[in-house]
Amino acid sequence: MKKIIDAVDYKIYLDEKFIKIEDKRVDKTISKKEIDLMMSDIIENSNLKNILIKTGENTLISSDARKQFIHLTKKESYKIGIIIHNLTQRILVNFTIRVLKRNEMKLFINEKEAIQWISKN
Repeated sequence: MKKIIDAVDYKIYLDEKFIKIEDKRVDKTISKKEIDLMMSDIIENSNLKNILIKTGENTLISSDARKQFIHLTKKESYKIGIIIHNLTQRILVNFTIRVLKRNEMKLFINEKEAIQWISKN
């Protein structure tokens, strides 16, 4: 996997089947502006491949950021796998999946399982 961006708050890696975002933040709430920056980097570098998001420890996403993420990903057909670390993240991600009504978005607690799922055609 090739690292293509090493920003202050996250790293982005490119694989032939997916792009991986690794959030480096801890105990922080992600803002709409931060979502816009990450999604801009993803779209610019990925040709809209499948996306694997590894959340930061105890990070949350603001209501505006969640709405923006939903808006940016709602009509796309690629898979999105999200690796979470705690119950709060699980609740927020499950809510987002229900709102989007996407079968191509799935929640994981294990990175290996997430990579296996997202790499399947």
